[in-house]
Amino acid sequence: MLPGVYAILVFDPTAHPEPFRAVYFGQAEDLSARVVRSHEKYSEWTRAAGGAQLHVAYYLMPNSNEPQRCAVEQGLISHYSPECNDKFNPWVRRALKY
Repeated sequence: MLPGVYAILVFDPTAHPEPFRAVYFGQAEDLSARVVRSHEKYSEWTRAAGGAQLHVAYYLMPNSNEPQRCAVEQGLISHYSPECNDKFNPWVRRALKY
């Protein structure tokens, strides 16, 4: 179990300081269970990549709880506005799943 926040990145030579653009941010109690091809946004990630390779960056947050990880995730979404993230509050997003 590796809790943390992750970013799905695509190569973009116009991005600075590194040539990668974030297309999605997420958080998970176990990163290995979420950063997978069966993720509900995977097809959006591949569409955003335009057939190019996807890259993953992650920030491990051992001993964190979901509200802590969601706060980091939402801060990143607010700052970068990645194209594959819903703009909903994470608590509303969770409620809509049920």
